[in-house]
Amino acid sequence: MRETDMLESDASNLDVLDALVEPAAGEPNFAGLYMGDTGIAGPQGSQEILGDPLLHSWHQTTQAEDGSTEQADLRMDFQTVLDRLNPELRMIAAKLMDGQALTADEEARMPELRTVFAEAGMEPESRYPCSEPADEYHGQTETYLSSSQLKDFRRCPKLYHRKQLGLIPRKESEAFFIGEAGHTLILEGVETFNAKYAVGGPVNPSTGKPYGSLTKKFAEWAEAQGKPVLTEDQHRLIWNMAAAVDEHAEAKKLFSEGKPEQVCRAEYRGVPCQIRIDWLASRGIVDLKTCDDLTWFGADAKRYGYAHQLAFYRAVYALVVGQVVPVWLVAAEKKEPYRVGVWKVDPEILNHAQRENEAAIARLTYCRNTYTWPTDYEEVRVFDYV
Repeated sequence: MRETDMLESDASNLDVLDALVEPAAGEPNFAGLYMGDTGIAGPQGSQEILGDPLLHSWHQTTQAEDGSTEQADLRMDFQTVLDRLNPELRMIAAKLMDGQALTADEEARMPELRTVFAEAGMEPESRYPCSEPADEYHGQTETYLSSSQLKDFRRCPKLYHRKQLGLIPRKESEAFFIGEAGHTLILEGVETFNAKYAVGGPVNPSTGKPYGSLTKKFAEWAEAQGKPVLTEDQHRLIWNMAAAVDEHAEAKKLFSEGKPEQVCRAEYRGVPCQIRIDWLASRGIVDLKTCDDLTWFGADAKRYGYAHQLAFYRAVYALVVGQVVPVWLVAAEKKEPYRVGVWKVDPEILNHAQRENEAAIARLTYCRNTYTWPTDYEEVRVFDYV
């Protein structure tokens, strides 16, 4: 008998995955990956994620020589696993979910907790989103693939590789700095914002006005603060954005309950991956963006690959908690009148982006195994732009 672990598709036929990277010379074609309406399975079968936002199941298909098959459910419902815990173990599980440190006595009971989760094919530590400092999260990039790394790879495998080697230093623009500070205030609150950022600068006694941000006096003062410094104008901008988000009825609903900056890690298509979700709520995954002009946010989303980023988040999160959840986008404008927009991302768009992500991960695995890192511009192209 031959056993294959795979997700069952509701489709009667599987279509060949059409969203694949065109292979360069000497590379294999990854068209051995197939897509169903609700899931994707490799040619040899694999544990995959369903694209259907309302369903997540994991079956083992046992196929006999005569072609007949039998199915067995390998994954318990996540809540069912929690229900099996006694009150003491449930308390430990709750602390893991909140990212809290365990006492020595609680650590001693972790083998019991792991046993229960192992019966459902889970590990308790990896099955919970948790809070984690940004530096600690970014320090894991050599071990775990992130959505931004996959974005680099889709753009150019050689770019991804050189960044991984540290040959291309990470640059943080002012726009990135403003966006990060805005995330802190909007998602984590005033207390965290004030603890993380300094505001203002030294005053020139001759003029009674602050020194410019590029002067030596300002640089010395900023270094003495021991944390990033926002100018008065930047500080005012961030507070205006935060106020606008709070005044937007739909955005306020999304941020009324949940937790900020939740980290999840899981093996996705054979590759260890990690995500850091801006806001995780009962309504799903919420991603906060800042933009120069809300009118052109759709174009920005396409340019920066937001659908692929969020499809990656949805997939990894579903592997962690055992269900596929809705995904939301909140965008805040960085100028008057500080407009705010809310979008619920179409599951079909996410499914399409997920297929492209998974094709890219398959190609990344090939590049790692063969140590080939093309630019994807090795061949002569036909110039047909008008």
